[in-house]
Amino acid sequence: MKKSIILIFALSILFFKTAFAQPQIFTDFFNGKAHIIDNDILDDAHTIEIALAAGSTGLINLKAITISRWVPYENRWKAVVQQGWGAMIRTAAIKDGFANVPPMYPGAPLGTTFDQRVPASKNIKDTIPFKTPAGYKIAAEALKCTAKNPLIVIVGGRATCVADAYLINPVIADKVIVAEYLDHLGSDGHLPGYNIQEDMWAANIVLKNFRVIGAYSKSLYAYAPQVSLDSASDKDRNKMPGKYLEDLMCLKQHPLLKKEHADGDGHAVALLQAGFGLIESYERWSYDRYEGSKVYLKSDPNGDIIKVIKYTSLKDVTTAWWDIMKAPGVFSSTIRTKNVTVFDGADYTGSYKENGPHFRTGINYERAIAEGEYTKNDLWSYYGIADNTISSIKIPGGCKVTLYNGEHFNGTSTVYTSDVSSLGTLDNAVSSLKIEYAGN
Repeated sequence: MKKSIILIFALSILFFKTAFAQPQIFTDFFNGKAHIIDNDILDDAHTIEIALAAGSTGLINLKAITISRWVPYENRWKAVVQQGWGAMIRTAAIKDGFANVPPMYPGAPLGTTFDQRVPASKNIKDTIPFKTPAGYKIAAEALKCTAKNPLIVIVGGRATCVADAYLINPVIADKVIVAEYLDHLGSDGHLPGYNIQEDMWAANIVLKNFRVIGAYSKSLYAYAPQVSLDSASDKDRNKMPGKYLEDLMCLKQHPLLKKEHADGDGHAVALLQAGFGLIESYERWSYDRYEGSKVYLKSDPNGDIIKVIKYTSLKDVTTAWWDIMKAPGVFSSTIRTKNVTVFDGADYTGSYKENGPHFRTGINYERAIAEGEYTKNDLWSYYGIADNTISSIKIPGGCKVTLYNGEHFNGTSTVYTSDVSSLGTLDNAVSSLKIEYAGN
């Protein structure tokens, strides 16, 4: 009798451990080799800022920021300029001493989606890719990773960039885990969520081919990190180290942010900080079909589509968010990311206010540019820099900058290796540039 009781007890322990064991997909998620943060609009949440903080402290190996929709140069006056927001966030993080602030990579132009490219065959392989800089960057980083140490792409909006990466190179499928908001499931298994509907064919491509963690609860704001850094309530402002990034975070005017005072897209980064212990319950699904312009999932105990249902508590998720932002080594009084900084005024002044009413705030928004070659369209796409607006430049040691008045590295050119307070004949006449690092 005693032996049977011991056996039952041992089996119950084994069952408990098996039932609550961490699935392989979570193990691989936490063992990610590299990370990319993707979003659609950058003024509705603080996901980019918390990701930059996680990259600065070393929690994640942040390789890029991608924007799933961007404004072409010709339409720069007609819409909120997301690449301008992204460039300002990135510059503020550099000024606040973040250790790793990677470049941004633009996705498909505003108003274009893969829903407009659904092939008549309904076969994913027949879809024409956009071949965006964001798609190429995701594919390139994924090829450096493995299934057990994958590239983690955290998607705060539609999945256009990830879908583009797959179409560019399908080989990356098992080397990537996508963390995105999957919303609730319809009674028949279809996904009706806002970000899914924003580009349903992109969602179809991603859900069919990648491992996916729906790192967000059924109700988006039920576990959204409570961060009162916005125009309606900035009571958390005194918690923020540094001084530049918090200014931009408090300026955001998105209705959901103002109403909820929360980082609605910040779950996945908080999950990376807190680990599997933050999850109270989840469900496993697998891809079923695309039908009637909808994506359907099916319940599957071994599926590689995970939906987090509950976290341990809203307080725990919020604490994990702040643990990242306030971690030692995130902020510094020393600038630790090497970039060339351009200004639209002489003597290192200006604020790029011509980029639209969203930026008429009185804060200096110079642009910090990473090493590379940038045409006129690149300067706009990557950094929100309008043509013929650069008037002065700060150049770190070991760096060479070549400026051109032609938009494709042509025309009059001048080379600089140190700060320039006035560009002389190239003042407000720069249309393309190259940045090279010759030394440390």
